[in-house]
Amino acid sequence: MPESGLQNALKFLNLEVSKQLLLLEQAIRSGEKPILKASLQTLDYINNHTISLQQRCLALFQQENDQQKLSPEEIQTYQKIGFHLQTFSLKLAQITREIQALSKIKPLQKKGIAETLNLLKIGLNLILPALEMQDRKMATNICRLRLRIAYLSKQTQKKLTKKLHKQAKKSHTTDAKKQSLKLINTLRLMLIVDHLDEASTVLLRIGEEILSLQLGQPLQFEQIQTLAELLDQLDEFNEAQSATPTVTPISETKSGCTISGVMLSETPSEPPQIQVIFKEGSRQKLEEEKAGVEAWHKKFPGIAPQLLSYHEKGSKAALLFEYLTGETFEYYIQHRKGRQLNQGLQTLFSLLTEIWQETQIDEPRPMFAMRQLRRRLNAIFHVHPAFKNWQSSGSQTPIETLIKRAEKLEIRIKQPPAVYIHGDFNVDNILYDPIENKVSFIDLHRSRYADYVQDLSKLMVSAYRIMNFHPKVRQLIGELMQQTYQFGTEYAKQTDDHTYAIRMALGLARNYLTSTRFVLDETHATEMFQRGLSLLDQIVHLDKHQRKQYQIPPQFLEG
Repeated sequence: MPESGLQNALKFLNLEVSKQLLLLEQAIRSGEKPILKASLQTLDYINNHTISLQQRCLALFQQENDQQKLSPEEIQTYQKIGFHLQTFSLKLAQITREIQALSKIKPLQKKGIAETLNLLKIGLNLILPALEMQDRKMATNICRLRLRIAYLSKQTQKKLTKKLHKQAKKSHTTDAKKQSLKLINTLRLMLIVDHLDEASTVLLRIGEEILSLQLGQPLQFEQIQTLAELLDQLDEFNEAQSATPTVTPISETKSGCTISGVMLSETPSEPPQIQVIFKEGSRQKLEEEKAGVEAWHKKFPGIAPQLLSYHEKGSKAALLFEYLTGETFEYYIQHRKGRQLNQGLQTLFSLLTEIWQETQIDEPRPMFAMRQLRRRLNAIFHVHPAFKNWQSSGSQTPIETLIKRAEKLEIRIKQPPAVYIHGDFNVDNILYDPIENKVSFIDLHRSRYADYVQDLSKLMVSAYRIMNFHPKVRQLIGELMQQTYQFGTEYAKQTDDHTYAIRMALGLARNYLTSTRFVLDETHATEMFQRGLSLLDQIVHLDKHQRKQYQIPPQFLEG
């Protein structure tokens, strides 16, 4: 149960906002404008109750953990609902002032506006019981009120727009002053409808806050609806009707997709276990992800997670995947688990050899590292403007010139037969389960046939850019980079790939430079940028004989 002072503070605030809405409704129903003044007088009380609530939240945040009755998430929910209620109140005040400026209140007594006010009142009355009883159905109903109000607002605005056009046509008659007044009143009515619609959006945000607290992760109502629809398609979730789903954040991709674990607990005493992964974001990205997963199941089963269900709506989509056991390579690096990381790397290298041998095609597919780099230059300079005028430490050659020269070299290099690659081979997209000694891949929307060096160079730099400077962590990063490079060297010898090292230098340079746009720490970003420039400068000045003997210098493979 919530701390009583906090609970009471929110109750008083909710009661005062409900009083403000009730007085506004009475004024419209009765047509008596003096009641509007009483509605506006509630603003000072609402402001005081909001301050009281925020102060109580702050005091609870500052308490020692062992004295804390509420979780930080619960306190934050009360805090956010308080802010939303104050915003709701300000919307009502805007409506009240527009009504005061109307010549007649009677037009507001139309069905659409009256019903909207009633729906807003219902929503306010649901907030406290939904929060205190952790009632998901009540919280969902608060959110759904937004849909009904949006429909009513749209219908009312259509009628008012038609009315406005008719009045505009009559505005040139002899009684121009009267017609102008009618036009102004209609415009004010349209503003009032807009403000009512905005108030319903605030109500939606309150419902989302309550639902997010219950589910365990901040989610928008559309995401919650989508998740519910996807779960309904799964037999194991339908069978466990008594179980309560909980959502836990896992990560957010650089493409903007959110990834969450969905858990079920049959009883309050039973610890919930992640059963499926919920991924939501851009429809285009998730269509590519779906295609990538399906392609991996055809080409090399057992690497990708099973796709359980898919849902799309407008420009958004969502996927449910099976939950894969194990941790990411990034986890083993960050937590300094060197033994598991090395085991995972050896398992990964064996797996990659098998995948590449099985999926190899006769046609080469160059990675076009320099073309990719050139396309991302503006994004790099946007994050780090100082890099634009940088030159490598080895020469005075500007970066654009180095890229042009390296691109000409890349075009001339003999390419090996293409293999099927992951395409976004970051340390957080590879899972390793040490118990099963199994490696799995996730985030597969960029999978395609390409040069295997693309994946290896991406893996190495994704480890290097980790923002953890503990000596052991940097040591593990260096070990990953060196082992990955050595694995690629051995694979190149087995397959008579004589340009591996040069292509790897191009891939590393590309990834060192482009990855700086994800790193705000200037020192770390500068080191990466300097490494990329130095590699480019080095390889463009090699003669034909030197290129044949070339190997990546050890300093570029250090953590």
